[in-house]
Amino acid sequence: MRSIILFSVGFFATCRLWAVPQGSLTLSSNKNVREIESASSALVDAQLHYDTPAVARLLANDFIYVGNDGSIATKAEFLPSKDDIKHRPLKLLEWKLTKLQFYGDTAVALYTIHEKSIGQGKLHEFRGHSLATWVKQGQHWVCVAIHD
Repeated sequence: MRSIILFSVGFFATCRLWAVPQGSLTLSSNKNVREIESASSALVDAQLHYDTPAVARLLANDFIYVGNDGSIATKAEFLPSKDDIKHRPLKLLEWKLTKLQFYGDTAVALYTIHEKSIGQGKLHEFRGHSLATWVKQGQHWVCVAIHD
């Protein structure tokens, strides 16, 4: 019972963090929101076009990806390759930013995602959520982690 109560307290505290803005929205934070939206859009576009250099510029060197099946990939493993085009071509990749929370120069973004690809002659479709962590390095936001 104690673990259920602790879980409930933790769960509701986490929900409260997402539901209540942490401070007032300022011109600076509006700019940061636009920059995250732009970086997110650029990342999706680069992935759809298998633009490895563009994807690489948007990811931190120590980037980590956790797939919806629990698989883990480093930046090098996540970057699109020519084999990806042949073996599992993306037909559609959409990210819709639904929540964004800033913690200084770090932002946690929640997206709904829709992805279609073809593998082994079959259409594969995935709809779900993705959680990305962005960090401002210098003047640019880079993605340090994605969890689908």
